[in-house]
Amino acid sequence: MTISSRTLILAGASAVTLTIPMAFALPTMAAEPQAGTSEEKSNPRGPVVTEQEIKKGWDDTKKAVSDTAKDVSNAVEEKYDDVKAVVLDDDKTPQTAFESKTFNGGDSAKTLIGRTVKDAEGKDVATVHDIIVDQDEDASLIILSDGGFFGIGGKLVALEYKKIVTSTDYAETLNTVSKDLVKDVAEFSYTPASGKVRIKPADGVSLRNALEGSLVDGQQKKLASIENVIIEDGEADKLIVSFDKVLGLGGDYAAFDFDDVKVIHGADSKVGFQLSAEQAANFENYKKSITN
Repeated sequence: MTISSRTLILAGASAVTLTIPMAFALPTMAAEPQAGTSEEKSNPRGPVVTEQEIKKGWDDTKKAVSDTAKDVSNAVEEKYDDVKAVVLDDDKTPQTAFESKTFNGGDSAKTLIGRTVKDAEGKDVATVHDIIVDQDEDASLIILSDGGFFGIGGKLVALEYKKIVTSTDYAETLNTVSKDLVKDVAEFSYTPASGKVRIKPADGVSLRNALEGSLVDGQQKKLASIENVIIEDGEADKLIVSFDKVLGLGGDYAAFDFDDVKVIHGADSKVGFQLSAEQAANFENYKKSITN
């Protein structure tokens, strides 16, 4: 079996400077009229700025801020970060040498979950709530939340992953979706429910829940936290784990072949992953190699 481990580099979005046109500004003081002129007599304090003009200026400023923020948000949403990992081999002989490899950050559960799904006109339709992986490691369902866009109150729906996502060698790209599709499809539920509801398959793995899970050994001892799942060509390919973090920062990362790690479903709906004895030994060797 192949155990992969890699350092996960999720750099924050580059700092963005917002330049906002100031549509709302204090009026420029006019030149003082000559004494005794008709202007001075009718308006001794200078030109008058009406309440309507002030309101219009403020509305224009708010729109400029909103448009600029939306442009920045869209730019950040499209940004991907690569994942660097050390590849570990899983065999009966404990491994001591480790090879580094870089993976495309666009191919990950963390990248997809939370992203906005748009229609053909570029309007927001839903957000990606979850990805369900079947027993063959295929990403079979993508769970969308309407986010209250249509006043439904955050309805969850399940659609075929391959109909919503285009898989390439470079990234998993969201396709456009019509709002009618999200509105009309049956609601999705993780647990049995009455009525016209689509239920999560019993053997399905929720990647959203997996990201909150842990990596354990044969004695259920926690070895690491789940950091991410790399998706390649519509399949769960690598499981990224993190360890030795301090207050959620720093630490080191490793990766395992998703299909070689045992999935554990907890009573609290969390998803855990268990290593074999050989995997655990190689994992310990890797951790020793980066501390020596």
